[in-house]
Amino acid sequence: MSSDSAVGDALQQLAGAVREMTPLGAKTIPKNPERFNLLARPYRYGQSTCSVCKYPGHQCSSVRNAGKNGPCRNAIMSTVGFWEDVSAHIAALYQSHQRFADAIKKNVATYDMRLDNSAQIGGSIEEVIVNCLTRNYLKFQSHFAGIRPKAAAILDKNDYARYEGVTHRLNEFLLHGSSLSDLFERSIANLQ
Repeated sequence: MSSDSAVGDALQQLAGAVREMTPLGAKTIPKNPERFNLLARPYRYGQSTCSVCKYPGHQCSSVRNAGKNGPCRNAIMSTVGFWEDVSAHIAALYQSHQRFADAIKKNVATYDMRLDNSAQIGGSIEEVIVNCLTRNYLKFQSHFAGIRPKAAAILDKNDYARYEGVTHRLNEFLLHGSSLSDLFERSIANLQ
């Protein structure tokens, strides 16, 4: 496979992921999601989510039923797997596609980007992809921050290491080494 076709393939994969983050492009949640972004679709008031992990597509009655190969663990790890795939495409494009690397460098993440109603940007396809991925990645990080105590009981050591690994990689690329907490602190400082 040539370098140009690898770049085109990676851009297509990321564009497909971004398309799924829109109401019109959102796919139906599969019965057994695997490497699927369950948080891709915009949240609608009254949307049914699990009372334990707050992911759509299933219900769990307690944390005890959520772990091991339970539905909450599967939902969390499906989303982690999705972001692992995205991370691999971002890393490949960052190394081999200058316009994508420039879009990453130009990207400025804010705490408000985690909200479905935050402003979207225009620009090159690379800039739009990076912006949309950043917005949805922050939504994922915000969601995980809200379930972190339960996640500690649901995920095993290897699961948590995968989550931490993808978080570190994507924080480096999409947030320029910052974290969701850093963005929150900056947003508070800007209000004062």
